[in-house]
Amino acid sequence: MRKYVYSLIVASACILLLATGVWAQHDENCVDCHSIHYAKSSRMLMANEPDKSVNPHTKKPLAGVNAMCMGCHSGDGGPEIAIMETHPVGMIPKKVKVPAERLIDGKITCMGCHDPHPANTNYKYLVVDTNGGANMYAFCGLCHGDKTKKVAPKKAKK
Repeated sequence: MRKYVYSLIVASACILLLATGVWAQHDENCVDCHSIHYAKSSRMLMANEPDKSVNPHTKKPLAGVNAMCMGCHSGDGGPEIAIMETHPVGMIPKKVKVPAERLIDGKITCMGCHDPHPANTNYKYLVVDTNGGANMYAFCGLCHGDKTKKVAPKKAKK
């Protein structure tokens, strides 16, 4: 029953946002990432994993939310992101202290750093406000605190 109510709330919110035009560019509709009827997680993420790229850090195919994100960000509909040049994903952090709420199943994922929902107005959909990218150390410091304290902030973009 709880899952049904949650699904109904999410679907209603999506319809309301579409009807009022309060939708940002990232998600054009909820079902690009979420599935009401075929979800395989508590986040109602869609069941399919549309991208089969190999994770350069684990040497295994991308899975779960990382594969879902790369389904669009491999140049197939969204801005292309070179998985070879990004932060490691799909692995359990061992060298840094990552807050538990930034992990999914104990692993680093795309959504540990980015909240892709249209309500998030932060630079590059980051989970922390970085003043348009000028204060990236505030974001990186979530996990790499001791290394980022020495980094001076850049001037804000205008």
